[in-house]
Amino acid sequence: MKILIVSPYLPYPLDEGGKIRIFNLMTNLSKAGHTIDFISLIYSESENKYVDIMKLYCRCVKVIRHSPPPRSSNLISKTTRALFALPDLITKRYNIEMMNIIDEQLDQNAYDIINIEQLYCTQYFLNKNLNNIILSEHNIESEIFQRYVNTKDATKDLQISKWWLRNRLEVEKLKFYEKRVWKTFKHIAVVSERDKKYIEKILPETQIEIITNGVDLSDFNKSYKLEPGDKYFDLFGGFQNDFKLVYTGSFTHYPNTDAVIYFYHNIFLELKKKIPNIKFFVVGKNPYPDLIKLNEDKDVIVTGYVDDVRPYIYFSDVFITPLRIGGGSRLKILQAMGMAKCVVSTSVGAEGIDCENNKNVIIADTESQWFDSLMKLNADKILNASIGENSYNLVKSKYGWDSISSKLILFYENLLKNDFKK
Repeated sequence: MKILIVSPYLPYPLDEGGKIRIFNLMTNLSKAGHTIDFISLIYSESENKYVDIMKLYCRCVKVIRHSPPPRSSNLISKTTRALFALPDLITKRYNIEMMNIIDEQLDQNAYDIINIEQLYCTQYFLNKNLNNIILSEHNIESEIFQRYVNTKDATKDLQISKWWLRNRLEVEKLKFYEKRVWKTFKHIAVVSERDKKYIEKILPETQIEIITNGVDLSDFNKSYKLEPGDKYFDLFGGFQNDFKLVYTGSFTHYPNTDAVIYFYHNIFLELKKKIPNIKFFVVGKNPYPDLIKLNEDKDVIVTGYVDDVRPYIYFSDVFITPLRIGGGSRLKILQAMGMAKCVVSTSVGAEGIDCENNKNVIIADTESQWFDSLMKLNADKILNASIGENSYNLVKSKYGWDSISSKLILFYENLLKNDFKK
């Protein structure tokens, strides 16, 4: 098959969930013998150095340097945008050069499949009469934005207005835009049964396939070890007798910041009173100032960017996911499960993963549940290890990228045989 993938960002380096998903599915499509052309926005010139890595798997890679378009700040312009323009989350990713390059590629190539990654890129295809488009939805964006708006202090995220009415309007615009998009592109890939049901409730005639998130089990597995002399082994040597909690994520994504701040102030400080040797590792790029400030607590380590999250997961006693805002499914949990770690998560954090509470994950949605679960796991090492082993077995049986990619290929092939016939 000849496949065009259009993405709002370059899926490398593998430091965010969306990047990991796109890159692994793309590379497996290429390894299966399919021809891939790839178009994406980039947000700094430094990203150009990753194009050569993409070319290992793609016949053609086109990247476009992007900055959000300038906007007038006068009241009339702001009111017009709020009432009549597409949602801000969409228009911030509009680039005329991107549109022109997409048009050129479509004129010069006869693609079997056009795979649009996420809602942001749909604006480039709404007025094109093409019947071979698949929209890959990583989340339900309006639902995430709704959760932003409903979360205390979420206005720290620059994508949200300080005005309540403006936020509410943006939620409704996103819902309207999503419905328009789903009605236009009738073939959609989602990451969870929950997201599928959400779309089907709005548009029952839409054809939806669940292509779950996954994990590279050759990298994230329980045989991973660090030996004395490795820099990470030496780093964690000083924490050998501590009860180590680890959270990983890209903090350009506000839900990660919200999760850490919430956990620290509402749960961690109480745990410290009972577990004096507890440590909290916050691992990931671009931490907000509020996160960096947590380093003032000697029991919290905010790392910033790391080139490999595996050592932190490996040395953790419990991997935590206290997310209150989210959608889709969390690759970070699958990575920790792949390394046979006990995961404690909110229900929101575990969405999209076929896990069972108290068997291969522990679900904690209240502060008392978090406190009791972590106290118990600190005291009961056998329970901790058992849940970790069960989580590994779950991931190994259902969430390897190889099997997930095979399902995506089958989805493509069935559409070509039935729905996409010329």
